[in-house]
Amino acid sequence: MNKNLLSIYDEVAKCSRCGFCQPTCPVYRATGFEGSVARGHNLLIRDVIEGRRKLGIELERNISQCLLCRACTFNCFPAVRTADNVIRARQELLEEQGQPALQQFIFHRLLPNPGELTKYLRFLSWGKRAGLASLARMLSVFAWFGPKLSHAQELLPQLPAHFLRDRLIKKDMTRTQPAKDKGEVIYFIGCGINFALPEVGEGTLDLLNSNGFLVKVLEHNCCGLPPYVYGDISAARLLARQNIMTFEAEKDKLIVTDCASCSSFLKDYPILFAGDNEWEERAKMFSSRVRDINELDCHGLRPRNDVIASVAKQSQKGNSYTIELKGLSQKTPEKIVTYHDPCHLSRFQMLTQEPRTLIKSLPGIKFVELPESDWCCGGAGTYNLTHPDISIKILGRKMENLKKTNADYLVTSCPACIIQLAYGVRKWNLPTKVLHISQIST
Repeated sequence: MNKNLLSIYDEVAKCSRCGFCQPTCPVYRATGFEGSVARGHNLLIRDVIEGRRKLGIELERNISQCLLCRACTFNCFPAVRTADNVIRARQELLEEQGQPALQQFIFHRLLPNPGELTKYLRFLSWGKRAGLASLARMLSVFAWFGPKLSHAQELLPQLPAHFLRDRLIKKDMTRTQPAKDKGEVIYFIGCGINFALPEVGEGTLDLLNSNGFLVKVLEHNCCGLPPYVYGDISAARLLARQNIMTFEAEKDKLIVTDCASCSSFLKDYPILFAGDNEWEERAKMFSSRVRDINELDCHGLRPRNDVIASVAKQSQKGNSYTIELKGLSQKTPEKIVTYHDPCHLSRFQMLTQEPRTLIKSLPGIKFVELPESDWCCGGAGTYNLTHPDISIKILGRKMENLKKTNADYLVTSCPACIIQLAYGVRKWNLPTKVLHISQIST
């Protein structure tokens, strides 16, 4: 038996199969299948370790259904870390059965080389905008997600013509000075923000600058979470090492990101290098500087809409850009705003009140709590592509709760959630607009 599973045996054995995980597991509530819930995952893994089952398709099918949302752990008396157990089981399967060639190409070649990744996605963006609906299918770009490429088209019907990094380089903007001076921070651009939701990144830079922060953007890699959740720990470590080395040149500055998934994983870098004397210490130093945008002192918000104007100054210096932005406000009538807690922000980082405080400071806003606000929306990175049938059931529950709020705006803090929730709003034909918290700025 591989050491990956043996290392979690004690954790798996803590599960008493009491069933308290069942009512709070979004997947179990959607499927009713015992193998979908935490105690089912832990039992299967334990059976493999103890030799009662073989490592194979049954384990792979069941653990692939886990959202890794940690709802089970928060409702478990011994707090069994089922999500961590599932990751180790996925690692075991990957090492025993091998990795699909395209997945290996993405994780080991594209993600560690941002320039090459950008070229591929720029081509895909051009194809989608040019109306070549079959382009992605012809290129098999999403083949490793499964056969549901048409669902991917529905989730993200359009890619932006210019990614966030393109916009930072190309825009000719007018210089503005922050109203206050809180020093310089480094902005970590997540892949989802850069390639799919660049307007969110612009909102984040606007929010930071208008609250007195100067912002520096470095050339860095993906945070490493995508390969990690698939069990490719070696690829995750490679990306983490490259990011740590990149940011070590700016040791005195905080690292800020507007992607809850990125901020949670960047903070967990020391776990990747546990037992590695050199890299574990360097990872701890790096992670101690990471802040989610919700953790910073940013107040005085207003709804950001299509008529918002921003001005900025950017100057290219080698592989970095110094960005200064300030938003221009517009009065709006009172709007109802509700908030969805991303799993990577609420249960991974325990940040729940901070975004609500920001929203409630808005003038002309009525905040209405979303029922089951901390339930996963079913996006979970690429889960909505790999398990569309389960994902849509989970999303349906979220949309029914959203209807109860009569919200004009549904705010969240994760690009994957934004894409999933915006898809739900379109599918259920709701009048609500989905925004990132940075899109309501000073």
